[in-house]
Amino acid sequence: MLRLKRIVHPFDFMYDSTGDIMMYGDFYYEDDEDTDSNGHPYRIRATTYQNLKNQRKRDNWDYTVLNRAETLRDYEKQVREAEHELFKESVLSRKVWGKDSQNNDRDVGDY
Repeated sequence: MLRLKRIVHPFDFMYDSTGDIMMYGDFYYEDDEDTDSNGHPYRIRATTYQNLKNQRKRDNWDYTVLNRAETLRDYEKQVREAEHELFKESVLSRKVWGKDSQNNDRDVGDY
């Protein structure tokens, strides 16, 4: 599971898993489950992670839905609806740090 952290000491720096240098004030994600060959946890700069996430969204986006709009207002409405659908599809697959709910593994409707 990825955990968001920040370098808080002025003279600390570290390399992330892609080879970039992270310095004081940088946010990064650290994986607490997997480690590299040296035994260090995988780290990725938060901006790099966000860029990768946005790139995946752009690559998987269905642009054919938006090409049907005749006016700017229709286009904006279709963009909002497409964003909501994309969020609904991906929100349940995200891991959340913290206590899981009691009915996390149960089927829908069985409480």
